Amino acid sequence: MDAKIKECLENKEFDYILPFFWQHGEEHQVLLEEMEAIRKCGIKSFCVESRTHEQFCEDKWWLDFGFILKKAKETGMKVWLLDDKHFPTGYANNAMEKKYPHLKQRHFRTEVVDVMGPRKDLALLTDFYTNDGDRLLRAVAYKRTGEGLDCDGEGIDLTPTYEDSLVRFDVPEGMWRVFFIVFSIGKGARPHYVDMLNPEATDVMISEIYQPHYDHFKEYFGNTLVGFFSDEPGFNQEIGSYFCSIGKAKLLPYCDSLIPEIAAKLGVGEDEVWRLAPGLWWNVGEKTAAVRVAYMDVVTRMYAENFTEKLAGWSNAHGVMYIGHIIEDMNASMHLGHSAGNYFRALDAEDMAGIDVVLHQVMPGQNEMMHTARIYDRIADPTFFVYALAKLAASHSHINPKMKNRAMCEIFGAYGFAEGLPFMKKLADHFLASGINRYVPHAFTPKYPDRDCPPHFWCRGMNPQFTLFGELMRYMQRVIHALDGSAHVADALVYYNAESEWSGGKTLLYFDVSKRLTQAQIDFDFISQDYALITEYNDGKLVLNGNTYRALVLPGCEYITSALDEKLVWLAKAGAKIVFAGDVPKKTSDGKKTGIASLAMQTPLDELGDFFRASFGTDIKLSTDEKYVRVYHVKRDALDVYMFKNDSEETVCTAVEGISGDIAVYDAWSNAYFKKFDAALHLVPGESAIWVAGEDVSGLPEFREWYRGEEKALDLLWDCDAQSVEDGVRRPVFTAGKLTNLAARGGLTRFSGKLFYSAEFEISGALPRFIDLGYVGETADVKLNGSSLGAKIAPPYVFEIGGAVREGSNRIGIEVVTNPVYRERDDFSRYMPILPMGLTGEVKLIY
Repeated sequence: MDAKIKECLENKEFDYILPFFWQHGEEHQVLLEEMEAIRKCGIKSFCVESRTHEQFCEDKWWLDFGFILKKAKETGMKVWLLDDKHFPTGYANNAMEKKYPHLKQRHFRTEVVDVMGPRKDLALLTDFYTNDGDRLLRAVAYKRTGEGLDCDGEGIDLTPTYEDSLVRFDVPEGMWRVFFIVFSIGKGARPHYVDMLNPEATDVMISEIYQPHYDHFKEYFGNTLVGFFSDEPGFNQEIGSYFCSIGKAKLLPYCDSLIPEIAAKLGVGEDEVWRLAPGLWWNVGEKTAAVRVAYMDVVTRMYAENFTEKLAGWSNAHGVMYIGHIIEDMNASMHLGHSAGNYFRALDAEDMAGIDVVLHQVMPGQNEMMHTARIYDRIADPTFFVYALAKLAASHSHINPKMKNRAMCEIFGAYGFAEGLPFMKKLADHFLASGINRYVPHAFTPKYPDRDCPPHFWCRGMNPQFTLFGELMRYMQRVIHALDGSAHVADALVYYNAESEWSGGKTLLYFDVSKRLTQAQIDFDFISQDYALITEYNDGKLVLNGNTYRALVLPGCEYITSALDEKLVWLAKAGAKIVFAGDVPKKTSDGKKTGIASLAMQTPLDELGDFFRASFGTDIKLSTDEKYVRVYHVKRDALDVYMFKNDSEETVCTAVEGISGDIAVYDAWSNAYFKKFDAALHLVPGESAIWVAGEDVSGLPEFREWYRGEEKALDLLWDCDAQSVEDGVRRPVFTAGKLTNLAARGGLTRFSGKLFYSAEFEISGALPRFIDLGYVGETADVKLNGSSLGAKIAPPYVFEIGGAVREGSNRIGIEVVTNPVYRERDDFSRYMPILPMGLTGEVKLIY
């Protein structure tokens, strides 16, 4: 038997989950009770969130955090620390405002004036651009083309004429736009945050937060205190939209070394860079792409070197890890504003890859159409969130050797209490089947009630789903362990085409490609240009960090960089398969003719899945067209482990082609192992399955295929009692009644707690093997004739009854835990439908 599966079956405890543990300065006994609640869930680590503690890095904080560390050590738990007082990371405990105003973020922007020529010796005012410490860096004029607001031609540097706040201009014929490039400090959307381009500013993060924690608690570093967590740091010069891309952003990050570095990258003088600089905001002709790509390349490298690498370096040097994530939403990771411009560079130095899924970004079953969510613009696009978000982190963990296949996701936060356990399991399975193997559930709070970004998991004993939430945590840890210690098997590399997007040219995006591959069950890893440049080709496969791939797929685009073009040409000539889904670029961003245009393969985007399978073959194939089945495959020794997830709202009945050897099925919820006689795959909506191929199945019981049996409906009269979390008193709801939605027709519109159903039924002749409860709102713990059949928190609510059912009279009891949203009525839940309460469907026996 596989060693990992064996450890799961032996109920070993694992350490893959570290929920947020919020702090408000509570009494230590209250903190201890919350820690015990975390531990009861089979969780051995947690991340202390300082955001909610008003005395962070003051005496009360040192007492509270010291107590937490002491008690964690006594109980063998591990502690992480979220590394700032306010969200997002970069506030530096307000040190910028109080002590280091000169280290606040620096920016430059353009102000524009259009003038008509020819005119001689005109003067233009700049007084209004240079108030409150702002200063003029350059004035450059470009001729308008007459097409929209575009400009073209050779820019004219007017800066030498600047005197007494006037810029003089002999205007040539035509309409000209004058760009005033203005410097400012501390005037972005988060004015008191650190300057991500300045290593001295990051040193303040260390001196104000990291070092004081080491000074107070160095005896815990590397044993009980295991790491720091940065939450969504970014440039933050503009917020309110995810689409703050170069060419659209008004404020851009700036530092003194920026222009010299861009000049070196472009191979031109600094004056030429300044002349091209208006292209960072406006289209100024054929060199716009070059200056934009160079600018973004420089600032994203500076961010990585001066922020992430410094914090990671300090952490690692002091015996702890450094993890976290940036804003990924709606492709924001390629942009400035909220994010850091390049997902991979921003996190490269960290010890885990990281993302978050919060605020209704992924709604299981909603795979195609944009939908409402409590994020900016109140719209989430599943093309990104469903088909790219999880794979960003999973891919990074596979291709970055430092990360050691560790991919973290902050999960469940700010969906509201309407996000009950069935939804949580579907959401978790989506990310598990995408390669995410570390989780930060959001959140445990010792405060109740607490309206801050629910759901909260214990609620001081007021969340009736808490006990089974612990079972969900154990389930997730078992799934992770079953997939752990393995090599990811993927067919494709997919290019994360930041440079093409930065250029301003026409381009598809990486998630357009990943959607088509995912829907064809063709797994992949994303790679940025930095990783593409170190990809090798050996023995007919692309090779990166020991992983192998059949082909590299790039989104169709107008431009790629010269560096990437040269690498693609080298790979193609070596025999690698290079495919563009959409247009093959004819030009590089610096104006050269591409070499790959004549060597690459090309296919329309919507035909990519079929083209890939026909051209290169694939790992597996389903016998029917099931575009909402997600597959994740890892190889461990001689075994192949597969996780399948049905992301649709329809039941899937298909077969898996391409699997070799005997198949064992690991039921991670029941923690049981079975042998399977064929490769038929049956998944109800939202359901997942884990198969182990090549396993020695001798001695394993047969997999219980309930869906192959004959059904018989039970027409029963039920008794029902209710026990509220408010007083714990059990009261009758109805007797000898029919099943119905108790929130709609049972008068329990504000009920949160447990429902107790009981009924009797007669069996004559053959004994049934299963009972199907149909719809359950939301969890079911079943007893038949006094024997426990176990509990389930998500469909299918099918229970094996062979050992408990008997001929004659049978008595069934079902304990249903309801969704707490009916009582809590929190603001975040208004973005989710509230599902029926209790047992409402047809209950069936299956023979």
